[in-house]
Amino acid sequence: MKDIKFLEDITTMPGGSGDETLVRNLLKEEIEKVTASEIDGFGNIIGRVGKGKKVIAVGHMDEIGYMVRDIAPNGMIKLSQAGFVFPQGAMCQVYTICTSKGQIEGVIGFSMDRRSNEFPSIDQLELDIGCKSKKEVEELGVEIGNAVIAKSRFVKLQNDELLSKAWDNRIGCAISVRVLQELSKMDLHCEFIGGGSVQEEVGCRGAKALAVNIKPSIAFSLDTSPASSQSGFECGKGPQLFVMDSSTIGNKKLLAFVKKIANEKNIPYQVGLLNRGGTDLSELQNAGGGCPSLAIGIAVRNIHSPVGIINYNDYENAVKLMVEVISSLDDETIEELSRF
Repeated sequence: MKDIKFLEDITTMPGGSGDETLVRNLLKEEIEKVTASEIDGFGNIIGRVGKGKKVIAVGHMDEIGYMVRDIAPNGMIKLSQAGFVFPQGAMCQVYTICTSKGQIEGVIGFSMDRRSNEFPSIDQLELDIGCKSKKEVEELGVEIGNAVIAKSRFVKLQNDELLSKAWDNRIGCAISVRVLQELSKMDLHCEFIGGGSVQEEVGCRGAKALAVNIKPSIAFSLDTSPASSQSGFECGKGPQLFVMDSSTIGNKKLLAFVKKIANEKNIPYQVGLLNRGGTDLSELQNAGGGCPSLAIGIAVRNIHSPVGIINYNDYENAVKLMVEVISSLDDETIEELSRF
């Protein structure tokens, strides 16, 4: 597990939608080991290697969480969600408020008079940082709009499985920059663009800017999906190739091309559909009037929670697959994939 420290660092740091600075700084360090980094006016970060038609494969830097909505007179902090969160997963968890004065920790607790079979709505959640008045909270630098992000340990489990928060979608960012680093050693016949986008969890807003600015000929979204009986995806069975999700249908020629490469190189993979959820591909696929696109992901148990679990081998195989796929692309192949 050569990348274990990198995965720990990138998942345990806070980075909610619109507040991805720490993650962006880490990706900047990794990108600049092999090429120049570029940050656009929206906050997306990319690096480029190779020359030719443009191929993009990015993950999103933001994680689901909350924002400070209000501060009650008794010092309790009211929250609004930023991304899709499960209220039942929020209870009795430690959170970090990201303020201009630094990070402050607190907990979302529960009321003993609440019936055990009921969960509060998002509007009913309160963050307790130990303060007894609104003034005390404000003096610490807490303001409306501050990001509130779950705090989690990084734990090595059995059978190469890893527990942490924010696999959705720091794992996609990690795959992207590792692919960039590997491809920098090769003689490519396309230009590969890797890195991280912003604000996916609140509407794929960063990806829209990337699509407009870069206009790729081929687009991949590197993301995650729930490991469940409904999706058919399992941890440890290889990266996922998404035939369809709620926002995209993968290009059939590109899907067949990726499967062919995986089979030739003996890289395990899973193919399936998602009935719910989408990725940055919903915006990237529209680049330049439309381009062949495909979402590739990693299965996560307990997704969108502080205790997500992935299998490290899925990460390694996703990197291998993307390196093999992108190094096989040239002008002629890209033109054929784009032809209907």
